[in-house]
Amino acid sequence: MDEPGATGGDTGNPGDTGSPGTGDLPGWAAALPDDLKTNGDLTGFQKVGDLAGAYLEERGKRSEAEGKLANAVIRPGEGATDEDRGAFLDALGRPKDPAEYDLKPNLPEGVTPNEDIIAGFRATAHEAGLTQDQAAQVHDWFNSQISGLHGEIQGNIEARREEALNKLREDWGDSLDGNIETAKRFLFTFADPDVLEFLDTSGLGDNPTMIRFLHKAGKAILDDKIVKGDLVSLESGKVNRNPVTGHAQLSYPSMQKK
Repeated sequence: MDEPGATGGDTGNPGDTGSPGTGDLPGWAAALPDDLKTNGDLTGFQKVGDLAGAYLEERGKRSEAEGKLANAVIRPGEGATDEDRGAFLDALGRPKDPAEYDLKPNLPEGVTPNEDIIAGFRATAHEAGLTQDQAAQVHDWFNSQISGLHGEIQGNIEARREEALNKLREDWGDSLDGNIETAKRFLFTFADPDVLEFLDTSGLGDNPTMIRFLHKAGKAILDDKIVKGDLVSLESGKVNRNPVTGHAQLSYPSMQKK
């Protein structure tokens, strides 16, 4: 028989899951300060080894997060300066200077890049904070649109030219090639470079009405030579041109120096 006052049994070891008088707390929690004995983040572990393992795992995650944070690019908050914003964009990969963007023309043959537009694109891309890859992607897309538009325009020009030739062929028949050659001779003899450019860019050079006019003018002037005046030097066989303006000019026998 036990003696009066004896509690019976053993008080347990620190690794036990419980002990008399400690309620649901694990046995090891008896060693904790009183203010921590009610902390569920600690007393939720039934064994000290479980607590230690969780602590080490959490510390490893924290170290990993700190390493990532050290290399992170922090977005400027409200009230950030232009310098802060510039440093942020540079850290993301934006070139230091707009001129450093490497942009390939990739334009169809016959299309010349406009350096002013390219410089403006570089400046805008830099202001927007685009990286090299982002700027190149937008630039290539833009050029692809230009290429498609250029092809469409060229197709329209060819169709218009073919339509003009068909109309002239109906009127001139077998004389088509000769009449067009007369129109060309007149045009390239008398027209200034700016007129040639205008006819080319406006499409009037392929207009049947314009071609008929050039043919009539050429036939009247080149064939008759305007009262025996001559556009071509008898000595050199070349078109006579004003030495100052470079324009074609008529040459008559009376104009020749004796």
